[in-house]
Amino acid sequence: MQCSYSTSQVRAAEAPLLAQGRPLMQEAAYIAAQHVIRHCKKTNLTLAQQSVLILAGKGNNGGDALYAGAYLARRGMPVAAAVVAPGHQEAIVAARRAGVQILENPPAVQLKKMAQRAAIWLDGLLGIGAKGSPRPPIADWLEILNSERRDLVSKTPPYIVAIDIPSGIDADTGEIPGQYLPAAATIAMGCLKPGLLLPPAAYYAGEIEIADLGFAPYLTGAPAVIQFEKTDMKRFFSVPSIADNKYTRGVVGIYAGSRQYPGAGVLCTQGAQAVGAGMVRYLGESPLVASACPEVVPVAGKIDAAVIGSGIVEIAPLQEVFSELRTRGIPTVLDAGGLQLLTERAGLPDAVVTPTILTPHTGELCRLLRAYGENLSVEDILAQPRKWAQQAALYTQAIVVLKGAVTLIASPSGYLAAQGDSSGWLATAGSGDVLAGILGGILGQLAARQRVAGQHRMAEARAQESAVNSSEQLLVEAAAAAVYLHSTAGKIAAGQLELDKEVKLIGRYQPHHLAKSGKPIKASDIIGAVPFALADSPKGRIY
Repeated sequence: MQCSYSTSQVRAAEAPLLAQGRPLMQEAAYIAAQHVIRHCKKTNLTLAQQSVLILAGKGNNGGDALYAGAYLARRGMPVAAAVVAPGHQEAIVAARRAGVQILENPPAVQLKKMAQRAAIWLDGLLGIGAKGSPRPPIADWLEILNSERRDLVSKTPPYIVAIDIPSGIDADTGEIPGQYLPAAATIAMGCLKPGLLLPPAAYYAGEIEIADLGFAPYLTGAPAVIQFEKTDMKRFFSVPSIADNKYTRGVVGIYAGSRQYPGAGVLCTQGAQAVGAGMVRYLGESPLVASACPEVVPVAGKIDAAVIGSGIVEIAPLQEVFSELRTRGIPTVLDAGGLQLLTERAGLPDAVVTPTILTPHTGELCRLLRAYGENLSVEDILAQPRKWAQQAALYTQAIVVLKGAVTLIASPSGYLAAQGDSSGWLATAGSGDVLAGILGGILGQLAARQRVAGQHRMAEARAQESAVNSSEQLLVEAAAAAVYLHSTAGKIAAGQLELDKEVKLIGRYQPHHLAKSGKPIKASDIIGAVPFALADSPKGRIY
């Protein structure tokens, strides 16, 4: 699991290391310089052929960048630095001694020339402490640099490396309040920052390398944002034993599909089947499910989890069903039309209780929040997805899975996951129906295991507050597992991932990098790829 930490947590972790006399700035600078050198080797050019522009602000990030420039200059690279005066004086002295050309507060014309000459830009203008829209002169610099960056795209675009966080991005929220500088790579010093995982900022961080500066023993408190990885999936999937039966493997009730949208019922049902649910009870009205999924049981009965809404047109008949599920504490996924079960009850004290998971896309979240009195547009949510996903979780007291290129999963208590590394080919009709079914299948198996262990409700035996938080965390992580599996299956179906040739990067995280462009897929192709996504090799071994 990748964990990110807030600015305050990072500052607290740095303090004891600095008190011990650790030269964190020089260590960070060395790691940044080594990243640049590795990049140069990949381009098959000598270091002397690659010029570097250091962009140094007044703070510690500027010092990191200048010390990195000094390392690179000593390795024979032509290095120039544009410094926002007064700058980090010790780093400026070290850079000058190494042969770095220093220009403090260069005029716009000079900054443009420096940018045009450099093949690599090292961004240390703003760090994790920057809040709000950048102010002059940095705002002016960012505008100039972006103009030059766009002009150079048709030629040879600069390789931009951000130190800790791309300038202009809020490290804690992932918001972009003003001018910013997109990066091809970001070196997260000490640990990941939430803004590197959260949209919209996550789209502009590029490849992320985590620089180990010894923070781990000093990072206290829960992570600000988590992200599931392949190795985390074993928590939700295992090979059935000979003692298992269809009931111990989880029974899922599917209330999805209609005569108007019959395919949604098929896709949702097959999604639940694909992840290994022991039984699926189909309780919708699609005329296609019986023939497409002969294994389903079309009769009501005991279930461990439910999915409501995919392809549903008339939601009113399901109000009583949903009320009963809430009373019984059955984990329930509300997708698409199922979200109306909440919008019609907005403001009521018993609107919903956990365990319930909502899976809206941006437009659906906008409509849901309007029902709770928020005057929002889709653009407002796109600008601050973390804020509004968490607000929706508070209003509904449910887990909110805000679907997108980076999917956010928010709980009422503030536990947050961000699942990126998605494929654009997943943006196809029915993809969300498959995800809802996968999530229902995971919840059914999880609840069945707890039931078998004598836990009929999540965290039942714990103290009340602890039980709620633990239950929320488990639901967030189950949703993260579903999104990860859905994304991985999509990449396999699109030909963007080869399981037997997977490259493991030590200390690196690539949220939006795919080695292959892939091919178009249908939602049903995702279902077919789920068993392979569940396996860690083509031989089919479960995680």
